Amino acid sequence: MKTLRNKQSFDADAMEMHRVDSLMYERLTSSPFVMDIYGHCGYSGLFEFSDGGILEDLVLNRQRRGKKPLSRVDKLSLAVEVASGVADLHTMESRNGYSAIVHGDLYLTQFVLTGGK
Repeated sequence: MKTLRNKQSFDADAMEMHRVDSLMYERLTSSPFVMDIYGHCGYSGLFEFSDGGILEDLVLNRQRRGKKPLSRVDKLSLAVEVASGVADLHTMESRNGYSAIVHGDLYLTQFVLTGGK
């Protein structure tokens, strides 16, 4: 379950942002690189379970936990998967032939791992 944090505003603009966000997830269920959404209400959404944690922990925090760093090939593979998910979002069909939505602020904490992807 994903829900809006208390430090963010709860107003009509935020409600619309979450409504559009939920619709985009629904439209992207065919992408293997975008989490499936099962439902949403207001500021909350019910998503596929992430069994692998967040990308930031996998890439940056491994050494802090005493684990071996990822190889360059592993990092490249993850980068391709991230780029594939973002490309699926940015090339989702629209009525006028242009990208329907653009995600302009990407962070490692926004990417979760599920099923090894």
